[in-house]
Amino acid sequence: MNNSDRNSERKFTIAKLELRKFDTWDIVILSIFTLAVVSYLVLDEYHSEKRFQITYFSSFAAAFLIFTTAFGLRFRNIKFSVIWLILSLMFLYENYPIAQIPLLGFVSYHIVRLIFWKMYKKEFIPYELGRGGLFRYISKIEKKGGNKTDRLFTKILLAIESVIFTYGISSLVGIKV
Repeated sequence: MNNSDRNSERKFTIAKLELRKFDTWDIVILSIFTLAVVSYLVLDEYHSEKRFQITYFSSFAAAFLIFTTAFGLRFRNIKFSVIWLILSLMFLYENYPIAQIPLLGFVSYHIVRLIFWKMYKKEFIPYELGRGGLFRYISKIEKKGGNKTDRLFTKILLAIESVIFTYGISSLVGIKV
């Protein structure tokens, strides 16, 4: 496969993020996350007893996407990253520890991908976690799939994100971390 980093249509910015148009799934995902954040803020104002349910569900869904799929590849788009960052910060309004999962997952993914880029001068292609193990993901944008190094970094990312998820979930049972 050919690595499309050499493609002149791609415009890279700070931290090797690229400037590109949203695809349909980018719009759908950001719309759902925006709806969750707006619902959270509205419930906080009018039905504060229900806001935790939105926080829990939204954080769990974000954790599932970021931690078990190649969803993090969407964070390479600078527009997607900026919107995700703003929504994640808005989600911290009441600062439930579980509400930090979307933000901490976002930050940890970027740290791992930047370390990967610094070491190997190519984009990190995470494996997908499924029943029975890790499965190779082939990126249409990068026009390549993950290799053994990507697999190792996926395991490192999973370890970091397991700590983040445990931290967020521990707040549900009252454990102070």
